[in-house]
This record gives sequence, C-alpha cells and structure tokens, in this order.
Amino acid sequence: PVVITGYESDGDGNPDQQLWYLGSSSSGNTNIIFLNRRNAKLALATNSISRITILGNGNVGIGIASPLAQLHVDGTSDEIQLLVQAHSTQTANVFEQQKSDTTVVILTKNDGSMVLGEATKQTNAGFLQIGGFWTFKEDTAPTADAGYAKMWAEDNNELFYQSGDGATHLLHGDAFSEIWFHNASTVEVSIATEDKFTKIDSFTVVGNEDDLANVVGSAASNDLTLSAIAGGEYEISYHMSMTATGGADKEMVIALGIILATPKDITDVTDDTITPIVITSTAHGLENGDMVEIVGVLGNTAANGSFIVDSKADDTFVIVALDGTATVGNGNFDEGSPTGDVTIEYPGNMVVHREVRGASLGALSATGLHILADSDVLALYVANLDGTTNLTVAAASFDAFRIGD
Repeated sequence: PVVITGYESDGDGNPDQQLWYLGSSSSGNTNIIFLNRRNAKLALATNSISRITILGNGNVGIGIASPLAQLHVDGTSDEIQLLVQAHSTQTANVFEQQKSDTTVVILTKNDGSMVLGEATKQTNAGFLQIGGFWTFKEDTAPTADAGYAKMWAEDNNELFYQSGDGATHLLHGDAFSEIWFHNASTVEVSIATEDKFTKIDSFTVVGNEDDLANVVGSAASNDLTLSAIAGGEYEISYHMSMTATGGADKEMVIALGIILATPKDITDVTDDTITPIVITSTAHGLENGDMVEIVGVLGNTAANGSFIVDSKADDTFVIVALDGTATVGNGNFDEGSPTGDVTIEYPGNMVVHREVRGASLGALSATGLHILADSDVLALYVANLDGTTNLTVAAASFDAFRIGD
C-alpha cells in the first residue's frame, strides 16, 4: 500500500484538513484518470467503511459492495436513499429517462409533475401526462381514503370510480334489459280498485339484456331489477296496444313505477278531517305532477294509496287523488312505528293519461331519463279512473338502458 498525505491550510497557517492533491496547476486542463488496471473492485471508504464501490464491469454501488446494476443504491438505514433537489428557478426537466436514441420517455418537472411516453409536457396537463393508452391490472374494490378518488377495473368488463367517501360508481359496464308481450290472443290486467295503480302483469318474454346482470328482466314478476351496483342515469321506454275490456271507453292512467330500494320515510301526516292531506318526508325530492304509492300510515289511513303530488316544498307535499279530487283525512296520524313510507314513485314525465277505447285498439308510448339508485325495481302500472273495468293488452314492451354516470 501507498499512503499519500498532505494538508490544506485554513488561511491562518493552521493545517486543519488532510488533502490528496491531484494536478500540478489550478490553471491546467489535463484529464486525470483514476485507474484500477486489474479486473477488480475500486472502493472509496470513510471511517474505514466502504461507501462507494465500482466493480470491474463498471457497476457502481452506494452502500453495497456487489452492485447489481450500473447504479445500485442500498440503504443502510430508514432514510432517503436518493435525493434530487431542483434549483429554485429550474425550468428544465429535473429527471429524464431516455431510450438509446436519446428519445425522452419519462421526465419529471420542478413542480412534481410527471410525463410518461412523451418528451414534452403539455401546457395545461396536470400532475400526470401519459403519451399512450393506460394499462392496469384488474382488481377488486379498494379501501377509500377521504379526499381522494380511485379507479379500477374488475374481471367482468366493468370500470369503477370510488369517491373519497367510499361510494362506488360504475363508470362503464353494460346495463340494460327489456321485457315484452305479443301473442295471437290478448291478455287482461285485472283492476280491483278504482283510482289506484295496479301492476301490468302481461309480459311473457325477456328480451336482450346485459351479460353482467346489472339489469335483470323477469316475465314472472313483470319488472326490471337493477343490481346492487347498477345505479345511474337510465333511458326508459314503454309502448303498448290496448283496449278497455268489455267495449266501453274508460279514462285510464298508465305510468312507469320505480319501486324504491330505499323507501322515502314519512315523518308526519295531517290529522282527521283536514283537507287536503299534507305529507312530511324530509328531502323527498319529488316534483309536482309526480305520483306516489304510500303504505303503512296508521291512524290517518286515508293517506295510504296512489296519489298525485301537489304543492311540494323541500320536506312536504300535498297528495291529490288520481282523479284530481282533494284528499280528506280520516283519523289522527299515529306517530309510532311504523310511520309510513313512499314505496313507489311514478315520475310525471312517464305518464300517459287518456281515454282508452273499448271497441278499438289504441296505442301509447313514453320515454324519459331517470336517475335510479342501486337495486331499484322498474314496472308498469295502470289505474282506471272510471271504475274497475280491466285493461286488455294486445302488445307491450318495456326497456331500460343505462347511459352513464
């Protein structure tokens, strides 16, 4: 071994630090080569411990004696292992990864933003810009972090978005179904009570529907059922050819019914003999002209049945009979349990109100957009405002198609 020791003065004549001095003149520009001619390691050490190692093949290790890559950093404690600190006014890229032809494929900027697959960050890009399609592994629902959104795909062709509160939204995935009826003979819908909605139970065929069971049609229960993740905005349509059974013309109302997965809770109803009846249901979200099915009200049982919504406020609404007459209470509301619920909503924009001919076929149809909740159920309903004459159905179709989130 050879030991070379020199000293550098601190300017006051005090030799205060050891110095290994290379180069004969500070004004020279001759290259200096630090060379180990053997095919062996070259190590730099402090405190008698090797800190930097260069292998014979050129691999450089920091904190490791046998580096596995051209630069291999191996931390010896729980601390930052590699730190790149930009200049305070830096506009150039802080970090670049280039291909062999010097094309930049990864870069980071001083603000922490990153560009993948491109050499230039767009002016209005956010913190991640990707110059190509995005591939990520199919996974299951993650655990939510408040204030942060997440996206993932599952192995059934569905793409999801999760908000910071943990709510999961289906972003893409087929959700549709249809049921229909047509035959050589007609079928009747039995109507037992005047001015009350009855489900149209004429359907016999389940048509096309998505293969993910997000919307499931049933000819047995005559409805379309959303899955537990299929909530969103839907286009809903129905078409019918029908007559009033028996030959006499009858005034009828046909409507889409949304059987609510979470009924709207009723907290108060006006009492005996008060007209019209006023329902209290916090943040009910109903509009004037919508119709509702109310069940479970005790005491003032006149509040149970099928009604038109009128004079709505944020937390209250008036109920009017389907034939337009005012409702009148028949007892004092029982505030015990249960207090009653709105179980079915009949949206006002999906109502056909017409005189149904008894002697000749008539046709009707309706289409509308609706926000549905997970597990809601859709069905068609009819109410006879002129008695209990049945509805004869010659043909009917009913479908729902999810259009987005």
